[in-house]
Amino acid sequence: MEGLVRLSVILSYDRLIGNALPEEAAFDVSLSGDLCSLRAVFPYSFPSKIVRNAREGVTISIENESVSVDVPAVQKTLRRYYGDYRNYYYLPNEGYAVHKKIASFMDPGSCVKATRDTAYTLHAGLFIPWFPGCQATRYYDSDLHSESYLKPEETDLRAYFSSVLHALLHTETSRK
Repeated sequence: MEGLVRLSVILSYDRLIGNALPEEAAFDVSLSGDLCSLRAVFPYSFPSKIVRNAREGVTISIENESVSVDVPAVQKTLRRYYGDYRNYYYLPNEGYAVHKKIASFMDPGSCVKATRDTAYTLHAGLFIPWFPGCQATRYYDSDLHSESYLKPEETDLRAYFSSVLHALLHTETSRK
């Protein structure tokens, strides 16, 4: 029986990696300067303390019932691309696209039909890195193949927390 109890404690890591954040878990977000700290307190304990620098600027800490994820936050201007680019016109002099309804009121010589690469608007603000599984609007440094980010205020941060853990911890456990 003692072995089963020890095994159930180890399964707490599996629940952490493979599932969404449980509703009964307390959750807190702190944005300060260049760091976004996400912290959850789970209804169960983890057997040992773990602190891991998972990738550039991302740290995961697990201790007792608490799991913290720190991700870098950057203040910059990024591009939001539109999938329905056929409905946009690019303004070369301005460096962004506008919807065709707005373009209809503009001088036809000042805009060209947007392409997949030019159908974007510029957005300034605070951004956090995107991780696979995140369901939020993505913003890019340059083109659609560059690193992507999310705006914290537009993101379900509980779901983001789970996506970060899954992406980083699942990758680590699947390599071993």
